[in-house]
Formats: sequence, structure tokens, C-alpha cells
Amino acid sequence: MANFAELLEDLCLMDIPLDNGLFTWSNYRENPTFCRLDRFVFSADFLSLWPDIAQSLWPKSLFDHNPVGLSIQSKSWGPKPFKWFNHLADDSRYVEMIK
Repeated sequence: MANFAELLEDLCLMDIPLDNGLFTWSNYRENPTFCRLDRFVFSADFLSLWPDIAQSLWPKSLFDHNPVGLSIQSKSWGPKPFKWFNHLADDSRYVEMIK
């Protein structure tokens, strides 16, 4: 792990903390081992453009570790655009829905 930390430092990459946990893998034994195997790493330039980016653990499913999700916490993209589906006009209740 020390070599990995040195590599991140040499490349000027940062590992931001997980929002909802510390580890992504465990062997689930009587004396468990916990590790952080999965992560995103970012440059300072990237983080200056996206300061609200966050990593969070997703539930474990098929594999023996939790996947890590990436999200933008406070980015507002504005209202969702209106979408029209032509098949709605074929519905016998269409006129009533519009009223």
C-alpha cells in the first residue's frame, strides 16, 4: 500500500474519501480483514472543476466487494425538459388527461 500511496503522490493524484464507508472488501471470517480495493483518483485540476464530486459505496451484489459510485452532490442541472410521446394521443383517455 505504501508503494501505491507513493505513486499517487508522484503523479499528483488524490483519493477522496468514501461518503458512506471506509472499506470496499472484507473476507467475512471470524477475524475479518478489511481493505479498500476500489477507488477513483483525481487530479487537482479535475477537482477544481468538479469540487462537489463524491465517492460512495454501492451494495454488494455478484462480487465479493462493494462497487464504488461516483456522483456530483450539489450540481443542479435545472428543470427536466418536457417530453412528448406520440402514443399518448392514441389513448382513449387523452382528452380527459389534458383537461
